[in-house]
Amino acid sequence: MSAQKTVTGFAWVLSGHGVNYLFQLVVLTVLARLLGPSDFGIAATGVVVVKFCFVFAQLGMGPAVVQNSNLTTKHIRVGFTLAVVSGLLIAALLIALAPSLEAFFGVPSLGPVIVVLACVIPIQSFALVAEALLQREMHFRELAAWDMVASVLGFGVVGLACAFVGLGFWSLVAANAAYVAGKSLLFVRACPHAKRPLWSLPEVRDLLSFGGGFTLARIGNSLAGQGDKMVVARGLGADLVGLYERAYQLMLAPPTLVGQVLDKVLFPTMARMQHDRSKLAGAYERGIALVALAVLPISAVLALLAPELIAVIFGPEWSSMIVPLQIFAVGMLFRTSYKVCDSVARATGAVYRRAWRQWVYAGAVVSFTWLGSSWGIGGAAVGMTVATTLNYLLMSHLAVGLTDASVRRLLYTHRPGAMLAIALGVVTWGVLILLRSADVSSLVSLGCVFVSLVLVGVVGIRMAPRLFLGEDGLWLLDQIRGMLPKSVARAFRVVNM
Repeated sequence: MSAQKTVTGFAWVLSGHGVNYLFQLVVLTVLARLLGPSDFGIAATGVVVVKFCFVFAQLGMGPAVVQNSNLTTKHIRVGFTLAVVSGLLIAALLIALAPSLEAFFGVPSLGPVIVVLACVIPIQSFALVAEALLQREMHFRELAAWDMVASVLGFGVVGLACAFVGLGFWSLVAANAAYVAGKSLLFVRACPHAKRPLWSLPEVRDLLSFGGGFTLARIGNSLAGQGDKMVVARGLGADLVGLYERAYQLMLAPPTLVGQVLDKVLFPTMARMQHDRSKLAGAYERGIALVALAVLPISAVLALLAPELIAVIFGPEWSSMIVPLQIFAVGMLFRTSYKVCDSVARATGAVYRRAWRQWVYAGAVVSFTWLGSSWGIGGAAVGMTVATTLNYLLMSHLAVGLTDASVRRLLYTHRPGAMLAIALGVVTWGVLILLRSADVSSLVSLGCVFVSLVLVGVVGIRMAPRLFLGEDGLWLLDQIRGMLPKSVARAFRVVNM
């Protein structure tokens, strides 16, 4: 697969996720004025529980379809059958256990929320193979487009309409349900495939040999991803889990935009070169370099700008989010880079070696978050960040072994991102000192910092591209320039130094 096609796919997914994130941010800004932290906490707890259980319904069918190098129509039909049946079973189990789960977490109205969200699981399962086939064939433009349409429908139409008529936390529940269901149905429509049920043992073994290991790892990963919020909900209540979850989601945007988007493109790309360790090493090292280049500057700026961001997006009553957001920002690089390591493990079929690491990660998240929660949501955020760092080290060790990548080269690839982060962090810090001393409003402060960062970033990159972009950043710039009309591409020229 050509580098140009990979970058094109990355551009489509990134733009789709970026627009989607900005849209959801605007909607959540409005919802934060209409709903309180407890509303977000109740809905978030329900979403966390259902997301965790959905892992069991997937059985790893989606990634197994993407990774299988000898995929046939029988594989597709068997994968679809397994996904639908398991989705129905998990949904029924969740509905039956809803009252017990409400009692366990001690969150009021959680039972009915779980019942409503569980009803969406069969729809998600129905679309699993369709989404996997779109991803396998690199149809990232369609994936991005349908995701955006579902987001507008779910959060922009359903969520806001319900909030304006006073439905409280049900607004968030309805928004999430409409978004997931809408996206799933659009994927099915975009990728028609054989859906006649089939049970064939050879194909079952083919899919589950990868999907089973993937599911074991995914359970651990899902417990790690949702376990901290479960601990906070169980120990600190709906109000604090609402604050913690909003801080987590605000921090999660850059890792999602960069890491998850890069993973969606790298996984199928690496799966095609899974037997060439040299090419895998090159792709892995470049992926890590690009993550560092994107995330390190964002991490530095986000930690400094947290008070102004919270005030503008959520309002003064959400100020308790500031400290956990700053703590999460510190560990953003490890959370994002882990995605690239994960792509390597899945693309090479090392799902069982990946699985035990994810279970260690899950244990660390639950243990460290529980210990930290004694000091409130700030302590829980510290525990989560420590666990995330441990997971990155474990997965990096696995990825290096699978690709024979150079550890020295991997460390060196962080240098341009670190230099850019230092430059932009110093600018942000200096501008904020002046603006805060002058008692300038948070909104104006954000605007001034943004303009300053753009000016300094553009000038710095144009004058010292190798210092602030490095070889991999310049490579990406060349690829982007090749995708643009010549008149527009001139804006991407830099002064070689």
